[in-house]
Amino acid sequence: MQNTTVPRTHRRVSFNTMAPSTPKRTQLSRDQRRDIRALKSTNMTHAQIVQHFLFVYNVIITARQVSLACTADHSTPQKRSGRPPLLWPERVQILIDFVRSSRIARQMTYLALSLHFRAWNCTEYAIRGALRRAGFKRYVARSKCKLSAKNKADRLAWALEHCH
Repeated sequence: MQNTTVPRTHRRVSFNTMAPSTPKRTQLSRDQRRDIRALKSTNMTHAQIVQHFLFVYNVIITARQVSLACTADHSTPQKRSGRPPLLWPERVQILIDFVRSSRIARQMTYLALSLHFRAWNCTEYAIRGALRRAGFKRYVARSKCKLSAKNKADRLAWALEHCH
């Protein structure tokens, strides 16, 4: 009897190159919705529009997508809602007021802010997202250069000279 095991270096590797059984469908773009409405105005059926998109644009769409695009008021799709923020606008304003209240509060880490507002039951990431949406950024402050005694005297003389 011969040994039928194949050495590890000679094993055959197979890759699955078949497309998934249910292709991924994305939202229609504004241009696709516009084209669907134009094709519908030429009295094409929903099935014909689906076939047209498959052959001409090589895009898989459903009859439901065609139906929704035709019945919509306008071709521009609505903004997707996404996940709602954890902090309400009132709490975000309280957070912003606290951060602006003092230098110590302004330099607190997101974790320290989440511990300070622990009654809100939100994480440091929720606080970071709320502050970023409000326009706050984190960066290292630039250091202020030291003034020499001569420059201090010159500035004081200028200020006294221009004082009303």
